Amino acid sequence: MEAFGNDAIRVSCECGAKFRTKSETAGRKVKCPKCGSAVIVPGGSSETTGPALVEKRKFADLAKEIASLPPLVATENDPSAGVKNSAEMPAVESGTKIESGSKPGQTSSGSTTKRKKLSKSRLTKLLKAIEPKESASSEDAEKRRQAVLELGMAENEGLWAELEKLKSDSWIVVREAVATALGDLGQPEATPALIEMLDDEVPEVRRNAIASIGKLRDARACRAMIVMALQEPHFRFASLDAITKMGNAATASLQQILQEKDPGYALEAAVVAGRTRDAKLIEPLLKLLGNSFAIVRGQVAESLGQIGDKKATGPLCKLLEDPEQGVRVAAAGALARLADPRSVPSLLKGLSQDDADVLERVITALGEIGDAQAAPNLLPLIDHPQSEIRGAAAEALGKIGASESASPLTRLLHDTDEAVRLKAIAAFRKFKASIAVDPLLNLLMDPNAQIRLRAVDTLGEIADESAVDHLIHTLHNDGTMEVRQMAAKALGAIGSADGIEPLEQALEDEFPVRCRAITSLGQIGASASLPALLAMLKDSVPEVRYHTTQALADLGNANALKPLEELLSDEHPMVRRGAAKALVKLGDPRGESLLDEKKLASFKKQRPGFKFNFSSLEPTAFIEAIKAAPPAVAIGAIAVPALLLIGFAAMSLGLLSGGGSSVVVRGRPASLNFALDGKSVVVGFNKGVVEVWPVAGGSPSSKSVYGNYASNLLATGVEGTFLSVADKQISMLTGGKVTPMAGLPSIAAYTIQSPDGKHAAAIGSDGSITFLDLANAKPMQAIQLNTKTVTCMGLSNGGREIVGGRKDGSVTIWEAQSGKPVAELKLGTIVPAAIGFNSAGDKLVVANLRGGVGIYDIKTRKRLNDLPFEGKTAPIFAGASFVGGNDDLVLLSAGTSLTTWKVSTNEVKASPAYDLVGGIGGLAISPTGEHLAFMDSESADVVVVSLPSLEEAAVLSVPAGR
Repeated sequence: MEAFGNDAIRVSCECGAKFRTKSETAGRKVKCPKCGSAVIVPGGSSETTGPALVEKRKFADLAKEIASLPPLVATENDPSAGVKNSAEMPAVESGTKIESGSKPGQTSSGSTTKRKKLSKSRLTKLLKAIEPKESASSEDAEKRRQAVLELGMAENEGLWAELEKLKSDSWIVVREAVATALGDLGQPEATPALIEMLDDEVPEVRRNAIASIGKLRDARACRAMIVMALQEPHFRFASLDAITKMGNAATASLQQILQEKDPGYALEAAVVAGRTRDAKLIEPLLKLLGNSFAIVRGQVAESLGQIGDKKATGPLCKLLEDPEQGVRVAAAGALARLADPRSVPSLLKGLSQDDADVLERVITALGEIGDAQAAPNLLPLIDHPQSEIRGAAAEALGKIGASESASPLTRLLHDTDEAVRLKAIAAFRKFKASIAVDPLLNLLMDPNAQIRLRAVDTLGEIADESAVDHLIHTLHNDGTMEVRQMAAKALGAIGSADGIEPLEQALEDEFPVRCRAITSLGQIGASASLPALLAMLKDSVPEVRYHTTQALADLGNANALKPLEELLSDEHPMVRRGAAKALVKLGDPRGESLLDEKKLASFKKQRPGFKFNFSSLEPTAFIEAIKAAPPAVAIGAIAVPALLLIGFAAMSLGLLSGGGSSVVVRGRPASLNFALDGKSVVVGFNKGVVEVWPVAGGSPSSKSVYGNYASNLLATGVEGTFLSVADKQISMLTGGKVTPMAGLPSIAAYTIQSPDGKHAAAIGSDGSITFLDLANAKPMQAIQLNTKTVTCMGLSNGGREIVGGRKDGSVTIWEAQSGKPVAELKLGTIVPAAIGFNSAGDKLVVANLRGGVGIYDIKTRKRLNDLPFEGKTAPIFAGASFVGGNDDLVLLSAGTSLTTWKVSTNEVKASPAYDLVGGIGGLAISPTGEHLAFMDSESADVVVVSLPSLEEAAVLSVPAGR
């Protein structure tokens, strides 16, 4: 803030205008004289708007400030040590795997690729290729882009300086490649150039620059990332993640930023402090507990809980008396993470809180601590008039496990609120108290299937044999498949021989019940079940065959060895892996080598089709091979002959890395969609190819070439037609032709889709929103919204409403047709990282940037559910979406992890480890809710996964060169 005289403040608007206003307007909104937008005047202390930047910073200025400083990267293998300048760190040989720090060859997913030093001739050729040309075509720009990316993976010294010269190139694709390559080189000397590229007008360039800064881990960029998080909320998650990757190198910068007067800087630094769990930041965080902004105090409390140092217990206890409700909620949540018994007196005092949200968090904290002295104080709350409090009390009493609580809790099994009954059932699941068996057996006739399901599950956990007959009746007669499936699981957990025959009869039920019954027979371990299990190896459903292999391993009968060995050639890779694991467990003399031995064979069987090695062919033989190839191969030669010839010439000269590698014509997946009927997957590759695959895999049903438009693709309800959002326009792609349909007000930063896939919205960098009717393949209306502080957005079915979450914890829902706000929710200290509507459009899922996921009722503005998790710290998810309706969600975390959450039962399931080269590079969910698909960030594979099992259903891939 700059004051002029005694009564003027200088204000900057995003449109570029700078003007003065009276000092008494500090903290209020004034109208920009140039564009008419409402601008918040710096210097105020409004707790409703939260802290704002005084004036938008130019990243070129920030780059100049750090250019003369030596690179600052984290020390290897010693997170508690200080930092070293990169010049002091030892060189690493090519191909060495790096555990931490910033080194050549490390990809954005953390995997390590082997780098090669280019020959002098190859280096000269590539440096020549990246030079700008007058009157260049898009084809020339594409060649330069490829050359830039290849240089990024080279081991030659000083290449960052050559690439830096192109940071302002006139071609967007070249700048995008430069922003990526500077990170791939792994040289922190490139950090100032990457910071400058954050001023680029193209969102994808800025996004790539942020990712590369994260790769380099140079803490000189710490302040620039804080500024980016404040100025561009769309990139907030990525910017803060980049700082987190800097590790202990960023400690000194964060300590300094946490002490600055500008609360916006302190707020973002506090977020990172919590994510890094750096104990050295506790002292400056504690000083911020007196900040005048409630959102800062709340975030500091949250971060102190994430760090987990019990030094913060006393100050957090005092914060339970803060005048702001959101701060008290955050303090109680932090105390729950710390689980320090010293906080019990303060928390018991907090049970007198009038605010339901605070009281609920206090109860939760007492449950996490598990101190039995809290039980008598919690018991009266099971009769509280608010259902959320009764449910929280039941959950906490279950965690404490005091035996005197069991009898009073049984009356909650008949509570009028379904959620309370479910939590009471879950409490007895942890109690494992036989006193609950009879009340739970009564619930097996409850009209609500979810109640029956959880009751059956808890009876299995209690494992009282008096429940066996009732569970058998449920297995045979319940009308809900999931309940029968759970009954099969419970019988296996109890392990009674009386359950064997009913479980064998259940092998004729629906396939999820069959899978569960098979597993339970393996658990019980009766040899008499061997014939029934061997018969299931021929089941038509691969999941059934897989579970049978594991049950046979549990059974431990040598008569299963030969049938299992036959499954090593099963058509489904999941079954082959299961058979191999079972054989190892049964003591196959080949041991672990069996898994390695069959892996290559499995890979070959998984990807059948036409194969040839281009590098082994003479030119004539190459042409004949193309002619002989099936259409899926030959189309590449017809549609992109120039690219094939370039690749062939390079191979003839031995210039491609790896020598014998095949030419990749398609490149890697850049966009991913499901068809509206959920039966096929549409993949757009970064070299312009678009392929449509059946979800079951096999071969693509169609292939077309659309150039740059393939990277920003949306599937439509019109057969063979796609929409593309690229180059500030909406285009129709059909039959290999591109037809412009409508212009966009600005470059689209990203697109969002409705849960049913029938509508989409292109989110412009200037706050413009352009809606698309995907069912009919046509653009719709465009509106203008204030998205300056929006961190994420979602679209409802029918394209009727759009929702945005802001960094101050507020959520706004707008009418899509008019842009008029129709609802607003206040989430306290929660910073939405992802947000989305359910199918009915009456609930929202919100993933918190600080950890955790919640479900909110739009009408009542209340939080209905929180994602359950183990441990003290809530997991952080970058994506959260309802699938197939209103009860099931898919959550995406960093790396290769997926999670499903069934809200009504609080059942959470983590995905198995997928066989990926890199990480999950992009994800799409079927409108039917039956499948999801994701890209492998380091290969050309697209993996299709069944929902809700998260089991791999297919790998959409062909050999390089196809």
